[in-house]
Amino acid sequence: MPSLQSKPDATLPLRGSGEQVPIFHAVLVWHELTAIQEHFPEVFANLVAVASGQTTQITSESKPVLVEHLLINETDLDIHPSIPAVLRASYQATPDGVVLVNPLVARTEADRAAIEENEQVWNQCGAMVRDVLNRRTSLPQSWVDRAVRDKWTPIEPAGRGGK
Repeated sequence: MPSLQSKPDATLPLRGSGEQVPIFHAVLVWHELTAIQEHFPEVFANLVAVASGQTTQITSESKPVLVEHLLINETDLDIHPSIPAVLRASYQATPDGVVLVNPLVARTEADRAAIEENEQVWNQCGAMVRDVLNRRTSLPQSWVDRAVRDKWTPIEPAGRGGK
C-alpha cells in the first residue's frame, strides 16, 4: 500500500508552459481527462475547445460528466483554470490520433518517484472517491474533498472482499 513520502503540496512544472502545479492535482486531472477521452469523446472535444481558446463555454451536456470526473465543482459548474493547462500540457497529436501523455516535467529521479507515488495514491483514492460518487451516497462533499486532499486509503466493506 503506497504512502505519500513526498510533500502533499509538492509541485512540478507542466510541459510547455512551465507552470508549477501540485503533482497530485496534475495526476488526478490527467487520469480523469484520459478516462473522458476514452469514454466521452464529445465531452473531451468540448474541453479541447475550451483549452485552445475556441470557446469559453462548457456545454450543458458536458457538465454532468465533468462533475462526475471531479473536474468541475457541482455547485458553481466553473472549470478550474488548471484543467485547460494540464490538458494543453498532456495533449499530443499523433498520426494515430490524440494521446494524453504525462503533463509533468520530471527532471530528476526524485521527480519521477514523486509522480509515481502520487499516481499510486490516486489509484487508491480515485477508486474510493469514484465508488462514493457512483453510489450517490449521502456523504458530505467536504468528506470527499478531504479524502482526496489527505489521500485516504479505501477500506473494503465486509462482504465485498474485506475481512
